[in-house]
Amino acid sequence: FFSAYGINSNGMIVDTSEEETELRIALLKNAKTSVFLCDNSKFDKSAIFNIASLSEVDYLITNGSVPSRYPRVREKTIVIV
Repeated sequence: FFSAYGINSNGMIVDTSEEETELRIALLKNAKTSVFLCDNSKFDKSAIFNIASLSEVDYLITNGSVPSRYPRVREKTIVIV
């Protein structure tokens, strides 16, 4: 389970911290299953460091509809209302 600063308009998970980005990349590389926690206020955010594309994540848990231009996650998007 992880979170980040946001998702940019291309569906890339981004963050503002270089150290935290490096840690998340390493964790994702070694995780059996990845779950990205992202409330809808984090959609269309820009930041300097790229973690991964949504298409590289197994599950997305959010509280709103995901913009259709974003790539799909590998398994499932779960919307909690």
